[in-house]
Amino acid sequence: MNRKDEIYQELKALNDELKDIRENCKHPTYTISTFSWRVGSFDNMRMCVECDEVLGEPSEKELEEFNQEIIDKTPIIEKQTDTDTDSKHTIGLDLVEVEQRPMGIGTKIYKNENI
Repeated sequence: MNRKDEIYQELKALNDELKDIRENCKHPTYTISTFSWRVGSFDNMRMCVECDEVLGEPSEKELEEFNQEIIDKTPIIEKQTDTDTDSKHTIGLDLVEVEQRPMGIGTKIYKNENI
């Protein structure tokens, strides 16, 4: 057996283990995250914090909170103008840094009321 085949066997074993973890998880808490279910397709979904299982669509309130969180952590862009009276042109856009977190991953944790 070559190394490629060994890697595929290891991947299968790890995927089987992950499947078992997800099947046995009680999904006690979840967060709202952007989930890609195929290349180029994204949906905001409830995701188990413990096992990353997709638990379904968020409620309207959860979706509003998630969208506001994304807006709040998006970098702010400010326009600055040249103070030189001879040129009076726009210098350009300067990025004002804000706290950076991965986009599309909610940080609010919800208790799963269905367990």
